[in-house]
Amino acid sequence: MSTDLIIHTQSVVKTYNTGKVIVPALRGVDLDIFRGEMVAIMGPSGCGKTTLLNTLSGLDEIDSGLIEIDGRNLSKMDDKTRTRYRAENMGFVFQFYNLLPVLTAAENVEMPLLLSEKKVSAKEARRRAQEALEAVGLSTQANQLPGELSGGQQQRVTIARALVNAPAIVWADEPTGDLDSQTSQDIMDLMRRLNQENNQTFVIVTHSPEIGAQADRIIWMRDGRIEDNPAAVAGALPADLLVRTPLDVQASPLKLQPSF
Repeated sequence: MSTDLIIHTQSVVKTYNTGKVIVPALRGVDLDIFRGEMVAIMGPSGCGKTTLLNTLSGLDEIDSGLIEIDGRNLSKMDDKTRTRYRAENMGFVFQFYNLLPVLTAAENVEMPLLLSEKKVSAKEARRRAQEALEAVGLSTQANQLPGELSGGQQQRVTIARALVNAPAIVWADEPTGDLDSQTSQDIMDLMRRLNQENNQTFVIVTHSPEIGAQADRIIWMRDGRIEDNPAAVAGALPADLLVRTPLDVQASPLKLQPSF
């Protein structure tokens, strides 16, 4: 992990207007994340975890404040520029996979390349998709449809898809929330290995103390704010969970250079 900032925010505010009430989701969030960190965002339901991830990644706009990604002001970009920047420089892993059921694993993985404004040939896209699937241990499942894969295998496909553009940042929203405990640990081991091999920054929203304990750092949220009391974090995680889990995932290294 390096010591240079890749994510910087100041006084980020986000509210939702339901038509009847205004809901303050983020109340002046100040946050710094360094390149190569694996960070877990934790806190009670409704505290703003997913809203923070969505605003940091540019999926949602903020009301006020500053969000800088590698020195670029994300909050000042227009929709088209922000969408292109996100597609070329970020990867996303979600709880429910979001795979297209009529496409094979390889076709799902190569979609970001084929849809990118950067010119990538179909042959090159397939080569890179196969490389990404090999890195997550699914090279032999490349031609299978999502419905033919287990939940853990489908999540590995989404990780491969998130990594195929060699992003510097991977955002993961409850990536193990729908998986059994062993498969969840396998997915976490995989993300940690990729984080370490490629110096990619992983920002993970999770409600699981077991998953949070394996991150480099926990960002604890409460009522739309970053909780700056270390005791609050320590109290949220049993002491026996603060031991790193050995990384023993067997798969080929994915040597991709971050896009920025």
